[in-house]
Amino acid sequence: MRFALSLGMALVVGVCYADEIKDLNGTWLPQEGMAQGQNLPDDFIKKSKLVMTDGKYQVTLDNAEIDKGKVTVDDKKSPKQMTIVSEQGMTIRAIYEFKADSLKVCYETKEMKYPTEFKSTAENKWLLITYKRSK
Repeated sequence: MRFALSLGMALVVGVCYADEIKDLNGTWLPQEGMAQGQNLPDDFIKKSKLVMTDGKYQVTLDNAEIDKGKVTVDDKKSPKQMTIVSEQGMTIRAIYEFKADSLKVCYETKEMKYPTEFKSTAENKWLLITYKRSK
């Protein structure tokens, strides 16, 4: 269950200051992902969905909610940083890159540190997911 919750939180996109939060509103679908240097299962990629609404998120897998909560973002950092807090109290640190209808997020779910690059390896144990906005 903890893995599903962590993976669900990892699908989270951030609450952004200024106008970026409005730009991130909508439904986001994973296109590809890696966990600890290994590709995420195709079934997970195809059946998961992230919905963002004004700084709140909901993650579903096969239409069942697996996580929801809030995110704060520091878009002044390079790379941009987000702090994700689920309603269950779990906190995840991440970096992100947002371009129009594409979003790349790299999550650190273990050590409470922000990732330093967009790369998932067996050594760093980070989760890297690229999303596309649903039209």
